[in-house]
Amino acid sequence: MTIRLWDLTTGQDEGEIPRYTSGVTSLAFTANGLSLATASEDATIRLWGVSSRTALRRFEGHAGGVKCVTFSPDGYIIASGGHDRTIRLWDAGTGDELLRLVGHQGWVSSLAFSPDGEILYSCSEDKTVRIWETVSGLQLSRLVRHRNWVEAMALSPDGRLLASGSWDRTIRLWDTETGEYLGKLIGHSGGVKAVVFTPDGGSLVSGGGDGTVIIWDLSTGRDLRPLRGHRGVVFTVAITGDGKTLASGGDDGVVRLWELASGRTIQTL
Repeated sequence: MTIRLWDLTTGQDEGEIPRYTSGVTSLAFTANGLSLATASEDATIRLWGVSSRTALRRFEGHAGGVKCVTFSPDGYIIASGGHDRTIRLWDAGTGDELLRLVGHQGWVSSLAFSPDGEILYSCSEDKTVRIWETVSGLQLSRLVRHRNWVEAMALSPDGRLLASGSWDRTIRLWDTETGEYLGKLIGHSGGVKAVVFTPDGGSLVSGGGDGTVIIWDLSTGRDLRPLRGHRGVVFTVAITGDGKTLASGGDDGVVRLWELASGRTIQTL
């Protein structure tokens, strides 16, 4: 398995991270783009220097494959979730395990920090979304509405809205301050595999097992347009900081770049 880095302006292949012997399941950049964390089925997390393409640190502790990884907003903490049903918080500088969060009854699918880094959100195969305090490791809340595995999750830029996507083919919206369930978005004919907010927080983009990418208007709850082009499951979606370009990746082996405003395909990688 390889990790490739791309220049989104030119579409140029910028090289690869050294080859893995096990599958890579998740990637996360620090906010400054200088470091990259990767999670793998070999039960490890690795920290890489982006410019040097070299491994800086290796984190071990999960008793099984690691499903998801993310950085705290300041880049000092790495959170990981795995098949062992645990969430681990690591010191990115030393590699030390800081906390172990236990509560999920199925593997942990996705993680997201609040903008201040004090809260961590998680979702799982156990159909729940959970909210944790990062200093104490205390579970603050358990959100239950989905009827199947919750695989995807994203936090709005202001931290006030949480979106969760599930194999039940729905996206559920939650108020992060109160834990109140706000409603659901229905449009995918397969499980929802990925969700991401636009930088202005006004729209949400999702990718699904039906091979489509959908852009949602959050003020109305309606899908603005489905984007079609992948020939299989869409596993991941991401948006550039200026909100102009959307990237989607699928099991067809293709990364597609879209103009977000028009839905036009810009490039395939």
